[in-house]
Amino acid sequence: MFLVLSGVLFYYAFTSGFEFLQAADANTAFQWLRLAAFWYLLPVVVFHSCVVYANVRVSRRILLPIYGSAVLFSILEALAAPYEVYKVPWGWDYHYTGYFGSLQVFWVIVPTIASLLVLLRRYHTVNSHEEKTGVAFVSIGVFVPVITGIVVTAIPYLIPVNLPDLTPPAAALGFVHIGYAVFRYGIQVLTTSAAAGDILSTMVDALFLVDSEGKIIVSNKAASRLLGFETRELSGRPLNTITEHSGSPGFLLGNEFMVNLETDFKTKQGSLIPVSISRSAVFTKRGNLAGYVFICRDISERKQMERRLAETQRLAAIGETATMVGHDLRNPLQAMATTLHLAKTLVASENEEHRKEAQHLLSELGDTVRYMNKIVSDLQDFARPVQADPVEVNLPDLVRATVAEAKVPGGVEVEVNVSGASGNVKLDPILFERVLTNLILNAVQAMPDGGKLTITGNVDELVTVMVQDTGVGIEPDNLGKIFTPFFTTKARGQGLGLAVCKRLTDAQGGTIDVTSQVGKGSTFTLRMPVKRNLN
Repeated sequence: MFLVLSGVLFYYAFTSGFEFLQAADANTAFQWLRLAAFWYLLPVVVFHSCVVYANVRVSRRILLPIYGSAVLFSILEALAAPYEVYKVPWGWDYHYTGYFGSLQVFWVIVPTIASLLVLLRRYHTVNSHEEKTGVAFVSIGVFVPVITGIVVTAIPYLIPVNLPDLTPPAAALGFVHIGYAVFRYGIQVLTTSAAAGDILSTMVDALFLVDSEGKIIVSNKAASRLLGFETRELSGRPLNTITEHSGSPGFLLGNEFMVNLETDFKTKQGSLIPVSISRSAVFTKRGNLAGYVFICRDISERKQMERRLAETQRLAAIGETATMVGHDLRNPLQAMATTLHLAKTLVASENEEHRKEAQHLLSELGDTVRYMNKIVSDLQDFARPVQADPVEVNLPDLVRATVAEAKVPGGVEVEVNVSGASGNVKLDPILFERVLTNLILNAVQAMPDGGKLTITGNVDELVTVMVQDTGVGIEPDNLGKIFTPFFTTKARGQGLGLAVCKRLTDAQGGTIDVTSQVGKGSTFTLRMPVKRNLN
């Protein structure tokens, strides 16, 4: 606005204060006076400059009619004002022979009063002496030209003397006062536009402004530091191409507010950085989607700390496990020794009933061996480091094969429905099968009198598999503890099964949660990120 003000003032001084005064003849002076008619813009620009300086919000619906009126009055005066030009010792002078003189006074006084009111408000809202001094300088810059113009115009009506129009030099003097205030005292004025650039450049988190199609329009310095790209390299690039979920174009786009979605960003060098993303949609005044704002936080350190904490907790739990496992294995081993001794005795007998009893004992022995094997397997899965090795698999085939291999009693009805898998996905089949098997066995144990086991799955933005049973359910107080190592409400078991499920799921970047109603059953939901093979 200061530059606009300087341009309008230069135009006014050049036409009215220089070319008009030194014109060679009356006709030339008259033409320059016509061109100077656009001085009506000057009071409006002064008012607008004061509004910006004082950080006062004024709607365009107010400013546009004011500017429009100034242009209209300028055109009318340039085309129709009845001037009378006459020679004076310092060059040329003039006076109106119609109503334009009154219009001129009105158009000077009203914007000036409005400007001074705005500055008065600014003066009373600032606290420092330095800022108040700046407002005083701007007020002088607005007030001096107006008073000069009124005095020069009024004196000839009171005293029969011709005075030169001192308004242009007074306006230049006022411009100097305003300029001094802006550059000397206006630095502390905080506006949204002035602060926006500094906010973007000093943000620690990466920020992206993205259009409705997902292409990056603006990114800040933190984004360049995070990804290793220059700002110009990020401009126009689809945001999903720098994420691990590049195979799902709509993964990051949506009108709903999103907070702390965790994913991985790909750097220019190809490495992955874990980030937490918050997204907000931006709409036009008419409600149309204009784009999105993404704030992305590097959570590498947090992830490392979480891994260290999990490892510490895991090692501490392993120490606690030694006694528990020794107890859980010793009892079955003692039972196995007794069962084997009895079975040998019965097998040696020629009695057919004894032989049948021996077969029954051997079957129980097999169950005990499987139970002990599960103890060892759960302990190994919980104790050893887990490294996911994703390969391309077909989700429906993998789920059906896992269900077929699981030992489900005849009294449990099984229903499998895996849909929406429009292509293969990449995950670790061994870890996935281990998790799903544990969930199936957990569901079967929750239905000792039989029931229905329903397994559903689909592939969309995430791989989702749900295991639902109609068993006894879980007490509300226990829902928050069931994934804790060694927590169990069963007579037999170490409480490692669901803890192992969570650990193996976490290793694949997924989540597992549960909902349950006592007496009606439970539903375990397994979600893992989609990693499609794009080749």
